[in-house]
Amino acid sequence: EEAKERIVVLEKEMASAPKTKEEMVKKADKEVKEVKKKMQAASKAYKVALNETQKVEFEISELKGELDNLISQKEACENNIEKIQERVNQATEALKETKRELQEKNQQLAEGKSQLQQKISELEPAKSGLETEMGDLTEKIQKTQHKIESFDKDRKAAEFSAANIMKEHKWVAEEK
Repeated sequence: EEAKERIVVLEKEMASAPKTKEEMVKKADKEVKEVKKKMQAASKAYKVALNETQKVEFEISELKGELDNLISQKEACENNIEKIQERVNQATEALKETKRELQEKNQQLAEGKSQLQQKISELEPAKSGLETEMGDLTEKIQKTQHKIESFDKDRKAAEFSAANIMKEHKWVAEEK
């Protein structure tokens, strides 16, 4: 009797085996389709990320070029400031040319300051790296302007002294 029961159980299992196999194949097909969908979505996301990465790399490249250009311009401005300081020193030796040179320096400083302010606004994205250096340039400009103002006062005082000396000389000549 046990053998009969065992045979009945085995026959039932054999009868249900094809259904189980079909269910397993359907389930496996469904899982494969889901994995394919996930892979397609991941592939699209990868392509989008790759495209964005390339855009960012291009933008970084452009920003590096702009930064290099601005650094060159900053160095040119520093050189210009040094030249201005040399000219101011020379202006003290020639009182006749002081007024003309001072006006020229004021104009160049104003243009330099305007250019620096324009460059500073263009540098906003890269500002953190250049902020200290730009502060130093502004300080140099202010010192140079202070020197120019000081030299202008000295020139005016010298002109006043020269006028007084000329008056005294004229008075002495008239007294003789």
